[in-house]
Amino acid sequence: MNLKRLLLSLLFVYVTAILMKFGNQNYEVLKNDFGILGPLSVLTFGLISGTFGILLFIRSFHKA
Repeated sequence: MNLKRLLLSLLFVYVTAILMKFGNQNYEVLKNDFGILGPLSVLTFGLISGTFGILLFIRSFHKA
């Protein structure tokens, strides 16, 4: 078990939760200021961060 990858995966999942909450609470503001690209970019970066966090979590249990 790789502790460094495990902690990094938890960090990425936490950042994903923060991004998704921010995008949900500020959807109208983002849409008014940046058009559809504002909420879409927050969603995209959140999905990328979450996917990377899940992959790091899986890889943290692989043997080196």
